[in-house]
Amino acid sequence: MKGPVQFPQTPITEETFKKQGWSQEFEDEENGDEYYYTLSLPKSNKNPYGIQLISTSNKERLDGVDQMEGQYFVQLLDCGGLGQCYTEEEIEVLYKTLCRKSIYEL
Repeated sequence: MKGPVQFPQTPITEETFKKQGWSQEFEDEENGDEYYYTLSLPKSNKNPYGIQLISTSNKERLDGVDQMEGQYFVQLLDCGGLGQCYTEEEIEVLYKTLCRKSIYEL
């Protein structure tokens, strides 16, 4: 008999955002030291008011969550915590569910 199925749990990092095609946004354009990432759903959507995924900022830490240095978390923008993702694999599943294609497709 086989043991339990192990799913990969890759932390969300800046490398995640680069390979998935996210946009970097700055909190304060003058300072430029605090930023976060956004991704339109689907990626081809150019509507600035369309639904988006948004990350925590590079300086934000979540209470009660074991967070490594350089790790981000993602959720649907302005949706009160819906779509929270803590791993790359969760982002991939959420994107595929909402957009019906891989996050790596254009």
